[in-house]
Amino acid sequence: MKKENAYWLLGQLGVDTSNPAMSGEWANFSCPFAPWHHDSGIDRNPSFGVSISSNGDSKSFYRCLSCGQKGQLSLLPAKLGKLRGVEPAEFQLLIQQAERFEYTDTTATREAPGWEDEDDSKHESVPKKSMPVYGSALLHPYLRTRGLDWRDAWRLGLRYDEVQRRILFPVYNNQLQLEGFNGRSVMPKHYLNKTNPKSRDYHGLDKRRLFMFNPYFYMNFGKHRLILVEGAIDYARGQQAGFLGTHGTMGTALTEEKIAILCKLGRPVFIFFDNDKAGTDAVFGRFNIKTGTREDRHQSWARRLFTQLPVWICTYPALSIKEERNDPGTLTVKEFRWAVYNAKLYIGADPEARLDDDNYVPF
Repeated sequence: MKKENAYWLLGQLGVDTSNPAMSGEWANFSCPFAPWHHDSGIDRNPSFGVSISSNGDSKSFYRCLSCGQKGQLSLLPAKLGKLRGVEPAEFQLLIQQAERFEYTDTTATREAPGWEDEDDSKHESVPKKSMPVYGSALLHPYLRTRGLDWRDAWRLGLRYDEVQRRILFPVYNNQLQLEGFNGRSVMPKHYLNKTNPKSRDYHGLDKRRLFMFNPYFYMNFGKHRLILVEGAIDYARGQQAGFLGTHGTMGTALTEEKIAILCKLGRPVFIFFDNDKAGTDAVFGRFNIKTGTREDRHQSWARRLFTQLPVWICTYPALSIKEERNDPGTLTVKEFRWAVYNAKLYIGADPEARLDDDNYVPF
């Protein structure tokens, strides 16, 4: 296996390939088996060697001088997957991709059509931000608990911060350049607090003017619905359901910059926020229990957008409401699709109830 192919495969498995120690045809990295086979659980001195072929004709092998693990590099994903509870058969596609992977220069930039702004110079970021290299989240067990697999992690380019224990979702700017990450904690709820929140931004994300989106949506602009969701897992579920136009707002705050972006894209907007008080208030305005009316409607997403764009409100299936699954990330792929296909056009009316629908048609 060629050097670029081997490095790509190792990177997808969470190995830091940024600065390997070379010894002849062997490149040394931190051992990915350390959590299971090293006494301390960490490989502080890189002892995991991988043979790198100069012409790519011969097979590549790996061996760890500390724990003794060794074998063909092409079998490494299945072996690691078994330790993490993933079926080895799921990695066949990954191996095929690694074998035909071709290195290309990723510094070339594109621009999202319709997103350009005369005042974008005010927000210009450094073309190449200095960021640490995070390992891949490809095999992280947390993804399986949320109904995602390694294919979803691969498509979305998810990384993992071992220090803060967060799944990192990449966030791009209008030139499709990486601006930073939105980190979703994998810790249980009782470990989360103000100093360790569920979601955390990396590298100074300016969320006033940024969405979490899949760059392929802008490479195939005009073919997909534009769906707005709140959180990172909601965004991942939308992508998993086949809606490449799913955009994460990274919170419910509405800004003038985001309104300008959506208006310039000129696409109908499907709003799919959490089916709770915070989500409903963000979509339609804050509900006052004493007066029975909605206040601050001029700050709501639906009210601000529907005068300029067609706005659709996604409908939650009754089954999910009955089971108290009140955010898009907890829905199944079929339920997510049903909610989008059964969205209701917003015409300025104030709903008295949540975003539910009793006319749920089971699949």
